[in-house]
Amino acid sequence: MAFPACVDAQSMRGTGLLPTGLLLRQMDGVKRVLIIGAHPDDEDTSLLTALARGWGVETAYLALTRGDGGQNLIGPELWEGLGVIRTGELEAARALDGGRQFFTRAFDYGFSKSADEALSFWSREELLEDVT
Repeated sequence: MAFPACVDAQSMRGTGLLPTGLLLRQMDGVKRVLIIGAHPDDEDTSLLTALARGWGVETAYLALTRGDGGQNLIGPELWEGLGVIRTGELEAARALDGGRQFFTRAFDYGFSKSADEALSFWSREELLEDVT
């Protein structure tokens, strides 16, 4: 699905699935949606499911990281081990919601307070290359 460049998630907020469904039905051709988030659990699984299973849209989630730097309250795995678990969780979720899963090379270094801080850990060029 292609929205004009001026339409983003913020401007679409509050429009809901019904207007989105109407827009999708009015569009001709292949419909594709890519949701991009920083890490696992940032995706909107309900939206991915509705689009893929309800309206036949090709969907995908691009996680910038694999969740390596997140918290694990139910097991001992941290860092790379936690990233392996989170990767498996995302792949299982996509098997259920009908979407595809993609990742970038960015490593999850933990909680970030700003984009500038994130870019001090990540190569801007590599990240843009992976996303595009």
